[in-house]
Amino acid sequence: MTKRSVLIVSACILLIVVIGLVFFHGRSDSNIESRALNVIDLLQDGNYQAALKNFRPGGLGSPDVLGQGWTKAVALFGPLKERTVIGTHVTNNAGGKGVPGKTVELSLVFEKGTLYGHIPFDSGNYIVDLKIDTHPADSDSQSDSVLVSRALSVFDSLQAGKYQEAEKDFHSIVKAKVSPENLGQLWTKTVTKFGPLKSRSVTGTYIMNNVKGNGVIPGVYKAVELDLVFERGTLHGHIPFDPNKEITGLSIR
Repeated sequence: MTKRSVLIVSACILLIVVIGLVFFHGRSDSNIESRALNVIDLLQDGNYQAALKNFRPGGLGSPDVLGQGWTKAVALFGPLKERTVIGTHVTNNAGGKGVPGKTVELSLVFEKGTLYGHIPFDSGNYIVDLKIDTHPADSDSQSDSVLVSRALSVFDSLQAGKYQEAEKDFHSIVKAKVSPENLGQLWTKTVTKFGPLKSRSVTGTYIMNNVKGNGVIPGVYKAVELDLVFERGTLHGHIPFDPNKEITGLSIR
């Protein structure tokens, strides 16, 4: 490896392992995420015809079909209060129709409960289908389930004060930069301010397209996002993984 390559890798590592700071990541999926949110807003406004224009021609039928599904959800759960993107992932079978593309996962907070929207897009950024469910989407693959398990394990170990164990799935370069003592200091500071951790849950996993080829090793990176409910407030955890399923950073914000 050349001296220049070493410097580039070192700079990337320093950026990716900043602990306790907001982990900023540009996402190339902002276009379809914006369209997914816009469709939900149009449904909420009762503008089913405009919402249908975002769908693949002939994919969903008529505005009435779209309206009936939304009206049923509102009748059961009340008006929509908040909608947020959980994550976006690649799929080779968008909407179960054998179409390659990406799916945007949404959290839909209604007056009487939270539902989850699954909106798959084809490669032309047209919506293939729309589903509203009482459960978030299952992990896209067995690989995602490994990442989720490892992310949850990190916070379980931190809560138990086992800081060395918390680092067991960290990339070796990250371990060299961030010691178990550093990790413990971050966690202690968080718990002192917000109280003990009461629960932790995964809100989504997504591909970090902007990190591709620029992380510890080349390849597609994924991140696991979590809600961390402490005694005195809720924070959000962000844990990115490299293609070998090793953790390349951690932030709590």
